[in-house]
Amino acid sequence: MRALNYPKWPEGAAPGEGVYRGRSKTGIPYALMHVQGRVFMNPLDCPFRAMDEELAKMPESCRIRIVDVHAEASSEKQAMGWYLDGRVTAVIGTHTHVPTADERILPKGTAFITDVGMTDPMPA
Repeated sequence: MRALNYPKWPEGAAPGEGVYRGRSKTGIPYALMHVQGRVFMNPLDCPFRAMDEELAKMPESCRIRIVDVHAEASSEKQAMGWYLDGRVTAVIGTHTHVPTADERILPKGTAFITDVGMTDPMPA
């Protein structure tokens, strides 16, 4: 899976999808989406606009919507959580090596954690 907010390059230049759609074993539709932050990282298209575009295309029947925000800055991940509150099921930050302990349910019902940590092929 690649970030939804990768620039719109020529066909085939950035393979992969920024969203995975599936169904649970009981037939419930879900979507896993991935955006990458821009603070302290290589510049990409706006992750907030990318999420707006993806959510506008998503059918209402897809009610389980999980977003991975891969970013360096905690503030950027938190901003995305608040921005998507009530529009997605969960916003899960990733990238830093140490997980945060700030899991919570935001006021409009979205589950949020700033960072669940990072996995590497070798222990730190």
